[in-house]
Formats: sequence, structure tokens, C-alpha cells
Amino acid sequence: FKYKVTAMSVQISTIFDHRQSLLTMLSTTFISPPVAFVYMNKDSFTALKVMKDYEVLQQHKIAAQIYSVESKPLVYEYFVNYNVLKLDESKRLIDAFKLRGIINKETSQLTEDPRESDWRPIALQALPEVFPSKDSLQADQSPISELMNVAWAYHEITDDYADEILNWFKLQWNKTTNMSIN
Repeated sequence: FKYKVTAMSVQISTIFDHRQSLLTMLSTTFISPPVAFVYMNKDSFTALKVMKDYEVLQQHKIAAQIYSVESKPLVYEYFVNYNVLKLDESKRLIDAFKLRGIINKETSQLTEDPRESDWRPIALQALPEVFPSKDSLQADQSPISELMNVAWAYHEITDDYADEILNWFKLQWNKTTNMSIN
């Protein structure tokens, strides 16, 4: 099967091999569909590579857009909005996190990377009826763990900007074809 790619959304990654010199990349002729990059604001390494990719695409007159994901406050509705916890459960968990310094009491932001912090025993104590029967709390498997990583905004796939990216893709499609997508 052959497929024609009409747009690319690249999350927490790049599209070029940055071990090559920029001069080598620029001397290569390539064709690319419009590219939307999504990176997380705390991931400066990926951000730098995304900026380089963006420059290469711009120099080749290829449509590109960059979206930077900011960290999110862990408010009571955060886990509820993703259908992971009920409101009363989310309140108990977030209050326990604030009490133990996992979340800043004033900003509701995580105080450290959840991949490295010791938040799981606090979650188990705050919601014994939820763990481990409904959520294992294991990294890369647990919905709560994944949402904590998204809230931290270092290196995680996210749905942030999904609507904006799709609208931008439609705009790019409309610019390059005689057909319109609504």
C-alpha cells in the first residue's frame, strides 16, 4: 500500500537527524507536508532540536508551526476532566499532595518531576479504595501517573493543541488545493 501524507504532527520529537550538519540537511532536496511540532516547555533539549527543524522547513518554504505545552495546575477538576477520578476522589488526592508538598499550595503546580518524586505512597494513603484495584500507579501504565507527567510538562504525549493543529492542517490543505475542508 502507498499512502500520501498530507500533514504531520510531531510530538516531543524532531524529524531530522541532528547528528548531520545543518549544511548537509539544507543541501538535500526534500519535499515535506506541513508539519506541526508539539514540545513541552521544560524539555529544552527537544525544544532546541524542534527550533532547528522549524528553521530548515522555513528555509525550504515548507509550512511549519510550533506549539509549546506549559505545565498545568493540579486543580480539583484535573483528573475528573479526563474521567480518571470522581470529584471527591480528586479533591482528596490533591489535598493530600498539597499537604505533603507534592503540589504548591498557592499555584497548584507540581513541585518536582513526578517521575522522580515520591507521590505514589501519598496517593495510596489518600485513596486506598482506588489503588491498586482501579489504577496500578505504575509508570507508563497508570492514567494518574501519565496525567501527572502531562501536568509537569517535560516529555509526554498530550492532547494539548489537538484542535488548533487540526484547524491549522485544514488551513494548509485549503491553501494548497482547490477543495475546502470545513
